[in-house]
Amino acid sequence: MGKYYEKKNWPSFPDDMAADLIEWSLSSERAIPASKKEPFSMLTAPWSLRQWVVENIPIDLSDEWVVTIQRFDTDYAHFHTDTIRKWSYNCLLHGEGAVTRWKEDMEGDVVETVKYDANCWYFHNSAVPHSVSEIPKQRTAVTIYKIEPEVVGTHLATAFKFLEAHSKDPYFYYV
Repeated sequence: MGKYYEKKNWPSFPDDMAADLIEWSLSSERAIPASKKEPFSMLTAPWSLRQWVVENIPIDLSDEWVVTIQRFDTDYAHFHTDTIRKWSYNCLLHGEGAVTRWKEDMEGDVVETVKYDANCWYFHNSAVPHSVSEIPKQRTAVTIYKIEPEVVGTHLATAFKFLEAHSKDPYFYYV
C-alpha cells in the first residue's frame, strides 16, 4: 500500500448511481449536527450505498466499518490529521481538481501531492498531516474506514459525537 495514497483497481459506481450520489452529497444533512457551520462533514447516506460497497468492493466489512459520504464546504482544508481513523478508502464524487498534499510533520515540507480522479477509489493515509486546496466550492466523496476510537487528530469538530452515536448504533447515519 502506498505511504500517502494509492489508486485502487476497484469498480467505479455505475453512471446513474454516481449521479444520484452526487445529487445526494451536495444537499444531504450532516450525520451529527454541529453548533456552527463546519467546513467538513460526514453526511447521512442511503442504505443502498453500503449495499453496493458490500457487493462490489473487496473489503470484509463489519460493524466497525463506516461507509458514508464526506463533504468539504470550503475551498481549502488546512494541514491536519484525522480523528477516529488513520486511513480510508475514498471515491471522489464531485469537486475534481482539488489538490491533496501530505507532509511528514506539521512544520515540514510537502512530500507528496495528488489530484484524485472522479469515480475512482484511493487508499488515503490520514494519520500524517494532509491538506486539500483548490476545492471548487464543494468536494464530496464516498469514504470507507474502520473506526479507531483511540485516534485523536488535530481537528475534532463532531468526531467524538459521531463515535458515540456509532457505538450505540453502527448504522445510525443511514436513511
